[in-house]
Amino acid sequence: MGYLKFLEKKAEFKSFLTRRPFAHRGLHDCGVILEEKVPENSIKSFELAIKNGFSIEMDLQVTGDLGIMVFHDCCLERLTLTKGLITEKSSEFLKTVYLPNNETIPSLEKVLDYINGRVPLILEIKSSKKLKENKEKFCKSLLKKITHYKGEIGLMSFDIEIIQILKKLNSKKKVSFGLTTDFSTTENKYENSANTKLQKKIIDLDLDFISQNWKGIKNKRINYIRDLGLVILCWTVKSKKVESSLESLADNITFEGYKPL
Repeated sequence: MGYLKFLEKKAEFKSFLTRRPFAHRGLHDCGVILEEKVPENSIKSFELAIKNGFSIEMDLQVTGDLGIMVFHDCCLERLTLTKGLITEKSSEFLKTVYLPNNETIPSLEKVLDYINGRVPLILEIKSSKKLKENKEKFCKSLLKKITHYKGEIGLMSFDIEIIQILKKLNSKKKVSFGLTTDFSTTENKYENSANTKLQKKIIDLDLDFISQNWKGIKNKRINYIRDLGLVILCWTVKSKKVESSLESLADNITFEGYKPL
């Protein structure tokens, strides 16, 4: 890729990654004054995010039959009356499991059909033993599901190998690739060594963005990565005070518990 094409690609992705704040798991009722029960990662939470003009971040979990559901936790107990690991259940079973507002856990296909390109999306891939054992199959399945999606979309994970495989396999869809990071403001000897290796991998992979824990945003590595043209997102911002403190340090935020300006 020539340098001008490289700059054009970065500018294109930066536009949608920075357009509006990302509602963390949709606009749900975690600290937000809403008139009804709205669980995270539900169709209703995505509906409210769209109505309020926010971009959306959501979580992906692989199922026992290698389906892809929109759900954060590895276990079902916190948000449903069903027990067990999501990786032990089939997609069809999970589609019958109710959330607190009487919706059922949505599949990725259902969510993409509902949102239909109306706002930018970031999909965070949650790691699990099942995923680690089936990385390439999962990546092929995910790319197939988003190939014909007409909207702007980014993929990220803490698992850098997943992003590496996705980038390698992707050839049809314009996708922004990123890494979820948790650099601390100060690093001990072990962290310094591990983070130096991670930083090199981020650069070598030619990623478009990182999504960094806002509490470690002043780590010197962040500015270095930003200077290379990567977009810096921050998770998870829970107040206007924190949002204001990040204005010069990050390009955009992922938020919950309040409504940004």
